[in-house]
Amino acid sequence: MYKALSAPLVVQIEIESACPNTCMHCYNFWRKNNGSKSCNSHLSLKDIGVIMHKLAEAKVFEVVFTGGEPLLNKSALFYGIELAQKLGIGVSLNSISFP
Repeated sequence: MYKALSAPLVVQIEIESACPNTCMHCYNFWRKNNGSKSCNSHLSLKDIGVIMHKLAEAKVFEVVFTGGEPLLNKSALFYGIELAQKLGIGVSLNSISFP
């Protein structure tokens, strides 16, 4: 009746920790008062490649790219989306950026 899963159904990947917004609803409350950019980090294309292939091996159904603001690291974000599509993994994006 029950089946054990090999991995989580959905995984969130923080592409970029930096964010230019200070949204009241943000779960990253420590960023609002931290003027230092030294704590900001981002994933490289190599990092994304390794992560996405491991998620595919584990049979994860969907990945949510998030941050900070994931659109601040467009090259890694777009590469991650492309890999997810090739590997049959669904994609969602958490972003608050406005055009």
